[in-house]
Amino acid sequence: MAEKASFSVRTKDEISRVYPEKECCRLAELAAITRMDGTVTIGVGGKTGLYISTEYSAAARKVYRLLKDCFGVEGELTVKRQNRLKKNTLYNIRVPAGRETLEILRRLGIVGEGWNIHPEIKKDLIRTQCCRKSYLRGAFLGGGSVSSPDGNYHLEIITNHPRQARSLAALINRFPGMQAKVSSRKQWYVVYLKDSDQIAGFLA
Repeated sequence: MAEKASFSVRTKDEISRVYPEKECCRLAELAAITRMDGTVTIGVGGKTGLYISTEYSAAARKVYRLLKDCFGVEGELTVKRQNRLKKNTLYNIRVPAGRETLEILRRLGIVGEGWNIHPEIKKDLIRTQCCRKSYLRGAFLGGGSVSSPDGNYHLEIITNHPRQARSLAALINRFPGMQAKVSSRKQWYVVYLKDSDQIAGFLA
């Protein structure tokens, strides 16, 4: 288990250092990370707030930068030390509650008009090949893990909605040679790849 976590950490750290050059790609990657790691809150007067949480410092820095570049928002970054049973550190990026936060969620494809939650990927975010790659990079950063290729090579992305999982698998399978599948695990839905060539292609 430690080896798996170590390999995933190294992989995510490397992927976190890849920063999209195009604005549309930055938006796609931020949308995927928010979908996987975001929590929406409603405060006084119906003001909408947003928290994005991750265990990876490099990913947290990337989210902070993406929010600033895409929307001109400086998120509030806090660090929380977990208890003895959970040794990982949790990085929280908070977008202050306000009308602009709801607009951010709409542009990221999380909600539509009113408070309709869209579990599927917004088509405008993945119109081009580079944006599709950026979205998958964000999805892996937010909800993915990969085992060491020295053992039972396995890549998966976990989400809490079946339509979201199917939408993500369909996006992966738009790339040549990919055959992502979906399975359920208690209350979660897992998008996974097991073929070593496909996993290598995904990470590339």
